[in-house]
Amino acid sequence: MDVRKNFAGGEIEITNDEIDLMPKSNQAALHGINAGIGSGADMIISGVGAVIDPGVDVTVLDGYVFLNGEMLKVDAGVVPKTVASDLYQFEKVTVNNIAEWDRNYRDATTHNVYEKNRAVPVNVLVITTISVVGDTMLDVMKGLIQIQSDWTQADNTQPDYIKNKESFLTSLLQGQFNIGLVGFAPVSTLYTVFGGITSAQKVLDGSSQEVISVSFPSIGTSNYQVLVGGLSAGVAPLDDNDISYVTYNHQATSFQFSISGQGANEFVNIAITIIPLDLT
Repeated sequence: MDVRKNFAGGEIEITNDEIDLMPKSNQAALHGINAGIGSGADMIISGVGAVIDPGVDVTVLDGYVFLNGEMLKVDAGVVPKTVASDLYQFEKVTVNNIAEWDRNYRDATTHNVYEKNRAVPVNVLVITTISVVGDTMLDVMKGLIQIQSDWTQADNTQPDYIKNKESFLTSLLQGQFNIGLVGFAPVSTLYTVFGGITSAQKVLDGSSQEVISVSFPSIGTSNYQVLVGGLSAGVAPLDDNDISYVTYNHQATSFQFSISGQGANEFVNIAITIIPLDLT
C-alpha cells in the first residue's frame, strides 16, 4: 500500500507526487475491502433507505455504497421522476476545479486539492449499475457463505449446494407393510403398504411362517441392505411379537421377506429402510 513517510527534522515540501499519493493510498485501502468480497461487487454498505412508489419522487437517505469497486458517499435527497419508469440506480458524480479549493504550496505552484466524489441516485429506464433497492453487503455475503445448505440442491453453482454428499442418500427408500397375524392366511393375501413400497404380497404360507414378496420403484442396484423394524400390532406386545426374519433374493425392484413366529399368534407390522451398498 502507498504511504506518506514522515522525515526526522521537519516536514518535506508538498509536491505534485505528494498530493497524488495521499488520495491513492486511501482509495487502495477501501478498494481492498471490496476485493475481499468479490471483484466488481456493487452493494449498499449502510443507510441509503428508500421507498419507491409508482409515479412519485423518491426520497433517499444518506449512506455508503460500493460502486464499480469504489466506496462512495450518498447524500440524502429527493430523486425526481424524470423518465417513464420507476427504476433508480446510483451513478458516480465528481466535483472539482472550484476556486475555493485552490491551495498554494512551497514549490510555488497552485493546485486544486479537493475532489468530491458522490454516488447520486438517478431515475433511469434500465438498471446498469446498482439499484437504489439493490443488495446490501449482507445480501452479497449470503451469496458467498452457505448459511442454509440444501440437500436437494442439484446446481453446483448455487451457494446452498452441498459438495461430496454420500450418493446412497439419493436412492435410500423407506416404507412399511402391515402383516398383522403371522401365518394362518391364504397365499394370495395382499398387505397394506405405506411410503416407498408399491406392494407386499404373501407368496408362501405355513402354520407359523410366511414368505412375502416386497416391491418398490427401482433403485438401480440389487446390492442393498434392508433394515427391518418390527412394529407390534397386537394387544399383548410381550407375547404377540416373538418373531424371526430374513431377507433374500434381492432385485433392483423387489426382495423376498421370510418371517416366522414362535407361537401360534404373532401380531406384527414391518417397517423397512433400503440402503444401497457400494460393494466394488
